[in-house]
Amino acid sequence: MSVTVKNLTSGTLAVGGLTIGAGETVTTDFMSASVSDAVDAGYVSVSPTKASRTMNKLTDSSGGTASTTLVAISATYVQAEVRDSIASLAAQLNVAKLAIDDLNAQIRFLEQRADARV
Repeated sequence: MSVTVKNLTSGTLAVGGLTIGAGETVTTDFMSASVSDAVDAGYVSVSPTKASRTMNKLTDSSGGTASTTLVAISATYVQAEVRDSIASLAAQLNVAKLAIDDLNAQIRFLEQRADARV
C-alpha cells in the first residue's frame, strides 16, 4: 500500500528521502520515521491511497435479478431461480470485496505508521 504525503508548509521539505514542494503531494510506498515525525510536527499530512485491486469485481451476466435474499431452488429446474441466485451472490461478493479492500488499506496504513514510530 502506498501513502500520499502533502506538504503543509510554504517552503520545500526534504523528509524521509522525499522532496516535496510547497503545497504539493507525493505518493510513496513506505512512510519513514522522519515522515512520521514531520506529521507530528504539523509539516505534512499523510493519508492512505486506495488499495490496488488484486481481484476484479465479478461481472454478472446471469440475466437474473440481484437481491439480498437467495431464492429457494425448487425440485424441478427453473432457470429464473438459478439466475436470480447467481446474480444475488455476485452482487454480495462485490460488496464484500470492496469492504475488505478498504479494511486492508486501513490496516496497512496503521501498521506502516506504527512501524515508522519504532
